[in-house]
Amino acid sequence: RIAAKAFLCDGGVNGHAHIKHKRGHCWHNLTNTQSQCKISRDYRENGAESMKTAVRYYSRTGNTKVIAEAIAPVAGCQAESIEVPLEGMTDILFLGGALYWGKIPRTLKEYIKSLSPHQVKYVAVFTTAGILESASEIYKVFLRYHDLKVMKDTYFCNGKRVYDGKIKEETMLFAEKVMDQASIMNHSIMD
Repeated sequence: RIAAKAFLCDGGVNGHAHIKHKRGHCWHNLTNTQSQCKISRDYRENGAESMKTAVRYYSRTGNTKVIAEAIAPVAGCQAESIEVPLEGMTDILFLGGALYWGKIPRTLKEYIKSLSPHQVKYVAVFTTAGILESASEIYKVFLRYHDLKVMKDTYFCNGKRVYDGKIKEETMLFAEKVMDQASIMNHSIMD
């Protein structure tokens, strides 16, 4: 479950306070039933257009690029190398990389250092690596150290599984979850 700050929801029973969000629905405190709220409708109707998103990756072998390209359609943008600069304020930056010998590559570290919390609201991490499932956590710590807000959920793919047929579906589910969470956070901050 994703908790959000309380705010009024116009899709519930007489606009009662919104309590929780789960996969596009909200539960209201008086009826304890699910009904579609404005956030859910906005996200479904406008998709990524309601938020500025970007997908950036660093990939030596091509594995992280494959994952980035699966995320991009859900995020509503193109997957691009970290060599392509971000344009303006970005609500969600999906950032992908790998660990090499247990470390974030220097090029990607420099890119992360160049990011500003004024430029990027939230970073969603996706990683590939040979064996270290903790790769995403290593990235999260580094991003937080540089004052960037990091989404709780991450995605990890073992490099050997990149071309497995299930990976695209898993990756898309991760991206949808991040988009839902970011939509909730953006609306709860604005309301």
